[in-house]
Amino acid sequence: MLSTPDTNKIYDYVLKFYSIRPRSKKELLDWFKRKNVEQETQETITQKLEHLNLINDEEFARWWVEQRTNYRHSGFRLIKMELRQKGVSDEIISGIESRVSSISELESARKIVEKKLKTFILSEVEGPNPRNTLTGLLARRGFSWETIKTVVDEVFKKE
Repeated sequence: MLSTPDTNKIYDYVLKFYSIRPRSKKELLDWFKRKNVEQETQETITQKLEHLNLINDEEFARWWVEQRTNYRHSGFRLIKMELRQKGVSDEIISGIESRVSSISELESARKIVEKKLKTFILSEVEGPNPRNTLTGLLARRGFSWETIKTVVDEVFKKE
């Protein structure tokens, strides 16, 4: 197990840190750095967490994609950027990307546009073009150009 009282105390803090939500290995290492944890203690705790399968970047990436697509309705470009910032390898990201369907991305984009359309009448949108408003909204959320074009065209064909 863990040897010193300090290590046990830090381990308890790490478990509390992980109880909030899953974390990537980089997030854990960044946390150690912020808390000025000694290298030996970091290695001991990291090994223990890996043994318990609490540090698993692939599982973390799957969870992150699920959260972002189901609750935030983010496009995969934005999700990929977030995963890279969290230290997930490109290999894991590309494996996850192949599982994310373009249909779910289209559905997420449609939900965002539907919500936005409730807040304004298309003829009264500020700015020169309501298409630009919706296009910018979806682009900032990380959707691909193909998805943006499809959804925006659907909205303006309904009129």
